Amino acid sequence: MFRACVTFSALPQIGFAHHFYMEENYWQKYGKGDHSFELVYINGGGITGELYGKRFIAQPGSLLVLFRHLPIRLYSTDGLPQSHCSVQLIPGEYAFTLLGQDALPPEDFAGILLPFVLPPCEECESIRKELFAIVSDLGADRKGNALSASLRAMGVLAKVNALCRSSLYSDPGGSPLDYRIKRYIIRHLGQKITLQDIAGRLGKSPNYLNSIFKKNNGISIHQYINREKVRLMAELMENKGLSFRDACLNVGVEEITYGYRLFKKHMGLSPGEYLRGLHRVDR
Repeated sequence: MFRACVTFSALPQIGFAHHFYMEENYWQKYGKGDHSFELVYINGGGITGELYGKRFIAQPGSLLVLFRHLPIRLYSTDGLPQSHCSVQLIPGEYAFTLLGQDALPPEDFAGILLPFVLPPCEECESIRKELFAIVSDLGADRKGNALSASLRAMGVLAKVNALCRSSLYSDPGGSPLDYRIKRYIIRHLGQKITLQDIAGRLGKSPNYLNSIFKKNNGISIHQYINREKVRLMAELMENKGLSFRDACLNVGVEEITYGYRLFKKHMGLSPGEYLRGLHRVDR
């Protein structure tokens, strides 16, 4: 499941807050530079999302955090009428880092950690009530209630952040040792990382670490390192405007031809094809 690290420089403003209903199959594409995001409670009609070839599903009763600047495509999951409650937040300047599947935030990250989907749970019901209240308040007096609505939305984000952080240890197959391995890798992605480096840091034998990690994650530590380096390379090219060569050097890959093969293996596209695909309306 994707996650995002977000840090605000000021209180976000409410762009809109409404209830949505659509009889036909739901379809929408984002990713045209709108730096805002929505808190979406799914009332009925599940939604399938797609980002960079990976899919995620928001079933009725779940919360979808929709980052509108990312090239996300949404579809109706079950063909039923789609209905949801949505509150858009416009944060202005803010720091955003996309974490791939199984990736972890930096150890010292002090911002808000948000999932793309929060599955149905008791807390989702509490969030639903809060979002419905925001919609009602803004409908009654948008100008007079704008500030309180923004503050209430930040309260919702704080609750989602707490739930997302608590799930770091409770993901299927996860363990404290997994967390320490992944945390070390994320913090050292700009360098060359070896299994021996990690084992020395954690005080375990390389073979033991790799066997435990592969049992829990289905891939070796070396494969995970390469996958995360490619993820960061893609992010540096897309969000920071770096050339592919500079992106490689920033993740400790000095041989560019090797970086090219690595990128194409994990992304299924060459760096050029990947960047062109981000700006294509239809794939």
